[in-house]
Amino acid sequence: MESMCINISDDDLGFGAISPLLQFNIKSCVIQTKTGYEAPQAYDIERPVRSTPAYTNTAANKQYRYDYEYEVATRKASVPWSMEEDLALTQLVRDHEQRNWSEVARQLGHAFPNRMQRSCNQCNQRWMRVLCPGIKKGKWTPDEDQLLQNVMLNCEPKKWKQIALQIPGRTDIQIRYRVLKIRDFLLQAGVPEEYIQ
Repeated sequence: MESMCINISDDDLGFGAISPLLQFNIKSCVIQTKTGYEAPQAYDIERPVRSTPAYTNTAANKQYRYDYEYEVATRKASVPWSMEEDLALTQLVRDHEQRNWSEVARQLGHAFPNRMQRSCNQCNQRWMRVLCPGIKKGKWTPDEDQLLQNVMLNCEPKKWKQIALQIPGRTDIQIRYRVLKIRDFLLQAGVPEEYIQ
């Protein structure tokens, strides 16, 4: 964790006054204030890691602060899926042949009221990338590697979902990681580098 120290007076401590100084990539900073002859006080201010433009007026600073606080307040904690949730999701997917993920997520939330509410996207991703019985989870075979090479030569670069449709039993995530793992093999086979990175 990186820290920096900026000495400012109590009058300048308002958010709008110091915000332009802090609009670059830092995790947190410690600001020490001088108050006469008393010991300096330390304030720990959390900042986003992403780059943000340097705002110059107070309204923009307030909007930035509001956006950041809203983002932090609405961020969902990552909670692992339980075996019971997986079983319930599997049953709900069987019941909803049309794959209405909003309804699946709603019913899953009713089944587990004391757990974090899962979004329709979370349910979809859990099913499509983990629970679907058609997903292969073992090692890649040489035939699959050869098929991957041929498909990559005929598809647009980095269109992992399109590639996954042509390789049975493998997800887009599995394909992306496999491409990175056999990068040298693919380059020797003539796959352009922009398809791999």
